Amino acid sequence: MALGLFALIALAGFSLLRTVLDTQARTEERLRRLSEIQRALFVVASDLDQVSGRIEGGADAIVFQKTDASGRPFVVRYGRTGDELTRTVSGPMGERAQPLLKGVKAAQWSFRLTGLGWAPATVPDLPAMVASPDVVRVPPPAVRAVALDLTLIGPDGRPATVRRLIATPEITP
Repeated sequence: MALGLFALIALAGFSLLRTVLDTQARTEERLRRLSEIQRALFVVASDLDQVSGRIEGGADAIVFQKTDASGRPFVVRYGRTGDELTRTVSGPMGERAQPLLKGVKAAQWSFRLTGLGWAPATVPDLPAMVASPDVVRVPPPAVRAVALDLTLIGPDGRPATVRRLIATPEITP
């Protein structure tokens, strides 16, 4: 009888230990995923904090110019390739694509334009669109902020959306 009681206690202890270990593994996986998301959003925000030229883009991609430490300009583009958020850098040293985040079901960009509010795309350069010399040429509105909505696949397989708003520096032409 004592041996049976000891076996029941051992089984209960083993079940409790197994539950604790499973919970710890799920927590570690979620923390790893959160770290990946935070790292990718930090890179995006850091790039947009250093914009030195016009921001262009639509709902599915964004392109802008930055300047490196030596003053050379280069172009940064963000878009989705398959299920990855990708950062592509083009400059004097060539072009390099860098996958930032896997498990991206959708990446939606929107832009806060001066005087116009939020839009799913930046306004095209009006002078380039207008051919008539007697039309007053108005510079396109500046992008004041950028929003990125990422729809990600969660650890349980369900989609979840993360939104990041980034104010852009004021650039004078």
